Amino acid sequence: MDGRQRTPDWLLERIALGELPPDELAAARRQLESEPDGRERLAALEASNREILAALPPAAMADRIRQRAAEQGAPARRASRWLGVAIAAPALAAAALLIWLVPTSPDDDSRLKGLRPQVVIHRLVEGQIERLTEQAVVRAGDRIQISYVAAGRRFGCVFSIDGRRQLTQHLAAPGPPPAQLTPAGEVALPTSYELDDAPDFERFVFVACSTQYNQALVIEEARRIAAGTAPATELVGGLPAGCEQASLVLSKVAP
Repeated sequence: MDGRQRTPDWLLERIALGELPPDELAAARRQLESEPDGRERLAALEASNREILAALPPAAMADRIRQRAAEQGAPARRASRWLGVAIAAPALAAAALLIWLVPTSPDDDSRLKGLRPQVVIHRLVEGQIERLTEQAVVRAGDRIQISYVAAGRRFGCVFSIDGRRQLTQHLAAPGPPPAQLTPAGEVALPTSYELDDAPDFERFVFVACSTQYNQALVIEEARRIAAGTAPATELVGGLPAGCEQASLVLSKVAP
């Protein structure tokens, strides 16, 4: 495979569902077909998808897949990610495509000791996955996926601020109670995003807490930062004990 990354499961699922723009879909299929087991992996996934659709009406899918997750482990987690795509995709706008939830290992506090929360951004380019680092250059039209590493924290939110000072909440429950996090592993949010033409920067912030907190106050503080003098760098203030924040800033250039 000349050193290229093997097609990950989430991209395989989007290939199977045809949920990529035509050029990206063609590139992803070429990459997959160049891999020794690529055709077999795609055929197995398509067969599994047909099996689930034929066997269960949509209302019963979630219960069945949760049962499979308890009984079978990894294969059921793969089906769970596919279920999210199948049910939600028709309701999505073109700029926000549902993809998957990353499977996580069982919570093991001893393995999480010393880890810090992280916000992780990947970009899909011509069928290849690229992890973006601080100040990586991005452009309008780039398709990105946001993930978080909670490092044992159980409550939190993810939001972004762009060069137009616009605040977007990516992970946030309605009202004061915060969203519950998956405490172990790298977890992708359920939608990917196509970047718009806001200039200069895209900043992603992850707030992760050990105990519940008033999320409304955190979002209010985020809005203040977005409207302030340093939206790309200012930290979220006033967080309660047991909370940490992680930030990743991408450099935005003209297409």
